[in-house]
Amino acid sequence: QADYSAMKDFFSLSMRLNKLSLLDPSIQSRQRACLVGAAAAALKYLKGSVDEKEVRTVTEEVLGFVEQGKKLCVADKFGQPDRSLESSLVFFHLFELEAKHRLGYQNLGKCLEEISLLPGADCKIFE
Repeated sequence: QADYSAMKDFFSLSMRLNKLSLLDPSIQSRQRACLVGAAAAALKYLKGSVDEKEVRTVTEEVLGFVEQGKKLCVADKFGQPDRSLESSLVFFHLFELEAKHRLGYQNLGKCLEEISLLPGADCKIFE
């Protein structure tokens, strides 16, 4: 729990610090990286968690990171083509799929379909 909390605090602080440098054109890329890291850390933490209430809370946090990340990706789509943007979007969709599965969502086919349509998606990710 302490490691996850520290990691979450670190990524949250990084996001806030990134917002201070609005003139930097790579800011959205850095913010996406923070959100990918936060979501990944949360999902890794969940692998060892057994408390059902805590699992639900952290999984909902993952969905929050995913939502923020997707918004950044949409906002950044209008810039230059960026391979890291495509990768981030794939990660956010995969994290969303795992989180929704953990929460018991029934219609995961839509998530899989969205992932398969992404430009950076490779068939290997479904293995």
